[in-house]
Amino acid sequence: MAEGCFFSLGGLQQPGPHNFYSRPHFVNTVEMFDPEQGAWSRLSRTIRMRDKRADFVAGCLGGRVVVAGGLGKHWGGGRSV
Repeated sequence: MAEGCFFSLGGLQQPGPHNFYSRPHFVNTVEMFDPEQGAWSRLSRTIRMRDKRADFVAGCLGGRVVVAGGLGKHWGGGRSV
């Protein structure tokens, strides 16, 4: 939670039921839930995680959402969203 909103970051997207041969893939999307409005919104394409990843830890540090670790194309170090 940051700035009074909850964030959903990245993850592993499973293929749809119609696509038997597709493999899951990592995503870099950022979505925000505003409790005052009671709704989720997907932020613009300019506000994405730098790397596609899943299974990481995230926190708010100095007004920024920071992501560390996880699985994806790049391993290791922390990155800010």
